[in-house]
Amino acid sequence: MGFSQEDLKSRLLTLLPFSSEEDWVIQPILGGRNNLAFCVTSREKKYFLKYYNQNHQDGNKKLSAEFYFLTYAALICKSRYVAKPVACDSEHGLAVYEHIEGSRFDSSFKITESEIKHTLQFIEEINRKQFLCEAQNMQLAAEACFTLKDHIRVLDNRMTALKAIEAHNDVEHEAKEIIDRQLIPLWEQEKKKIESSADFSSNFLLREEKIVSPSDFGFHNALYLENGDVKFVDFEYAGLDDPAKLVCDYFNQVEVPVPLKYFDFFSQSIAEMFDVSGNLVLRIKKLFLLYRIKWCCIILNYFASSERRKKEFVGKVTEVNQALQLQKAKKILGSFTEVEFMG
Repeated sequence: MGFSQEDLKSRLLTLLPFSSEEDWVIQPILGGRNNLAFCVTSREKKYFLKYYNQNHQDGNKKLSAEFYFLTYAALICKSRYVAKPVACDSEHGLAVYEHIEGSRFDSSFKITESEIKHTLQFIEEINRKQFLCEAQNMQLAAEACFTLKDHIRVLDNRMTALKAIEAHNDVEHEAKEIIDRQLIPLWEQEKKKIESSADFSSNFLLREEKIVSPSDFGFHNALYLENGDVKFVDFEYAGLDDPAKLVCDYFNQVEVPVPLKYFDFFSQSIAEMFDVSGNLVLRIKKLFLLYRIKWCCIILNYFASSERRKKEFVGKVTEVNQALQLQKAKKILGSFTEVEFMG
C-alpha cells in the first residue's frame, strides 16, 4: 500500500474539508480484487474511500471512468441503484463515495426474477433518451466492442497474454497445459465459427445501438440490502459499449452465477430497449460461447505476469490462490455442453 493511515487522513482533508480529521475512523474493507478500499466514519456520517492501483498506467483511467459514471448515473439519471460520488483526487488515485450498508452476493445466493428485474430497471434508468447528450460524453468502456471483429480482437489479446505464461510451480505447469491443450483449441474453433458467419464483416453497431454500460456487470459487483433492494458497485470499466457484451458478461461471470433459465427473458428485455437493427438477440447468442471463453481467461489472469502484478497491489498471489482459480477454470471448460444451444 502506498499510503499510511496518516497519509490517508492528510489526503482526506482535501477530499472532505467539511469534516474534522480528529473525528475520522478509517477501517480497511477486505476483499478487493484490484484496489484498496476503506470505510471512513466521521461523527455519524460514513464514506467509502477507494484507493486505485497507481502502479499501472490504467489506474487513473479506472478512477476517471468510475467517478464519471457514478456522477452520470447518480446525479444526472438519479438512479437509486448506485452510490453517489463525493470527491476525487486523481493525482493520488483516491475517490470518496457514499457508503452503502449492504452485503455482498456470493455463489450461495439464489438469484430470482426480482433481482433480474432490478438489473433491467438499472440499465433502463441510465439509458433514457433524455440523458442522451450527457451519455455521448462518456468514454468508451474498457474493451469496448462495436463489430464482431472487435469481439474477436479482445479475445485474441487475452489469449496472447495467456500463451506467454511461464510455469514455475506445479499449478502453473498444469494451468499452462490446460491453456495449450483445451482453452486455445476451443477458442480457435469458436473464432473460426464466428469469422465464417455470413455477416462477419458487415455486422457493426449503429450509433443509436451503443449503450451506457456498467461493464463487468453482474451480481459479483452488487450489494443486497435488508429491504430487498440491490445496489451495483465497481464501475472502473464503464462506458459506451455493445449491449450484447453486457448480456454475455452478465450470464458468464462466475462468482455469482445467473441461472440460464432467465436468459431468454433478460435478452428479450434488453432487445426491447436497444435493438434498432433487429439482430441483437442473434448477436448475443453468436457471442455467448466467446464470452464464456473470455471469463475463463479472466480467471486465469492469476497466471499472467502483468495481471498478477496488478492483483498483488491488494495482496500477494499465492500458489493456493492459483489452484483455486484453476479449479474454477476447469469448471468453466466442463460447462460448454450446457450452453451449446447458444452457438
